[in-house]
Amino acid sequence: MEIKIPVHSIIDVITNSSTEIYVNPASNTSKVIKEFIDGILKSAGSDKKCNDLFEIKIKKELNEDTGEPYEDGYDDYDTHESVTLVSKDDGKEINMKSLVYNMFNIEGSYNG
Repeated sequence: MEIKIPVHSIIDVITNSSTEIYVNPASNTSKVIKEFIDGILKSAGSDKKCNDLFEIKIKKELNEDTGEPYEDGYDDYDTHESVTLVSKDDGKEINMKSLVYNMFNIEGSYNG
């Protein structure tokens, strides 16, 4: 017996299940971010390094309902930690998860 499923987009294959991706800092997260930013600075012709411009902080995210940090064991997959770049110039913070999400958040449609 052969079953054929006509697929008109990849999304059709996964829409009937809940899909969630957890992005958590690893032991080498700070190093990888520094190398990434150093590469961008170098390609832009700067002699600066990430350490000259930013401090990298990994901190617990706050529970939106309580305003308190999540307790250990709250979720088996999500560590509820965020990676933040803090500008050494003015102290402004850049949340890396938001930065990366916004870089790749592309909306599109096809009306064919």
